[in-house]
Amino acid sequence: MKLEKLTPEQERLMLEVRDEWINLALKENTKGINKPLFEDGIEWLYKNLLGKPKPKVVYCDSWLSCLITINVFKKLSHKQIEKLGASVGDSVRASVGDSVWASVGDSVRASVWDSVWASVRASVRASVGDSVRASVWDSVKGDLKAEFNNYSSYNGFSNYGWVSFYDFFERINVLDNFKLKQYKKLIKSNCFNAYEYENYVFAIQPPTVIKKSNLDVLNDTQESAIQFADGTKYFYINGRNISEQLFTQLKEDKYTMSDFTKQEDEEIKSACISYLQQTKGEDYLVSFFKDNLKEINTYVDKKDQKYLEGTTNGMNVGVYTLFKGEINNVEIAYVRCYCPSSDRMFFLGVSSEHNNAKDAIASLYRIPRKVKPHITTINRQGERFSTNLTKEGLSLLKTLPKSDIEDLVSISGNEYFSKIKYEF
Repeated sequence: MKLEKLTPEQERLMLEVRDEWINLALKENTKGINKPLFEDGIEWLYKNLLGKPKPKVVYCDSWLSCLITINVFKKLSHKQIEKLGASVGDSVRASVGDSVWASVGDSVRASVWDSVWASVRASVRASVGDSVRASVWDSVKGDLKAEFNNYSSYNGFSNYGWVSFYDFFERINVLDNFKLKQYKKLIKSNCFNAYEYENYVFAIQPPTVIKKSNLDVLNDTQESAIQFADGTKYFYINGRNISEQLFTQLKEDKYTMSDFTKQEDEEIKSACISYLQQTKGEDYLVSFFKDNLKEINTYVDKKDQKYLEGTTNGMNVGVYTLFKGEINNVEIAYVRCYCPSSDRMFFLGVSSEHNNAKDAIASLYRIPRKVKPHITTINRQGERFSTNLTKEGLSLLKTLPKSDIEDLVSISGNEYFSKIKYEF
């Protein structure tokens, strides 16, 4: 008989399980990897799921030091460090994930599944896997060789989401799976990530420092938001990675309007704005721009509440202010945007020919000329846009030659704001 509904006690436990897994990564990280738990889990996984002898485990204090260590090992002993096949992750998922997936799916109603999925798996994944592990990798990878992209798919923080989901069902006696119990030991050892080879496993210790804002994104205005035991640091402002050089420049109050205009990456510019907001307040930020630019025009766009479902609901009014001026004898213009879904502020560069904020912000949106009549709705994330077209427009888009796809045009402010439905 399927589980129809969670009891109040089970609903409380659901939140406890969520918090336990998040705290394991974010609050118990300074304890490092539980080595006995990790090595027992690796031995079981290699012997029982992969049919291979127990490998030697090498612990590394950061992701960067791990890549350096692997490179040294390869040079010293090439034959002894061969990468496991790409199917390893598939083998683990098939042996553990598929069996528990089917078992839980057969035992609970869809409404229960969805509730636990949203409250536990999605929350843990967003807080741990996506915002921490993925962020560090984005900072580390750079121009690394392709082989270093083959980090573990079944070890580390990225698996906290789905394992915590099944951990809940195990605790309420819906699930009793021996493989999951063994695999869970490996994940609960708190290994940040790993690289698995035939005879070696290189395990990355979790960061010693992880700092987040009350919006649950990596953020710190005084020091690095992520730091590892070997001193490796990564700087984040409102979830965006910036260089230590830029962070120091901001912290030492040496960041100028000229620096802002030279920066081409709108996400980095947004991080700088956020830093100034957090450390100096709104008044300073306004004066930072007004000292160099003149406020020309403001447009207020109120969103229907239905378009804010799934967002922070922090504000349902988009406010756009056009600033214009001259720096280093060059005319410049920016539109300051308050994002209604996240309460974030952007300053987006626009052509200085515009004299009203409505048309200026709309000018950033571009679409192939021939499908322009077929726009139904528009969504915006910072400087990135996505467009929904009519069926006719989608069919037409698929047949357009490259020359027509590259023939981009903008739309008027009136049309833009009549069709934009979501900003985040």
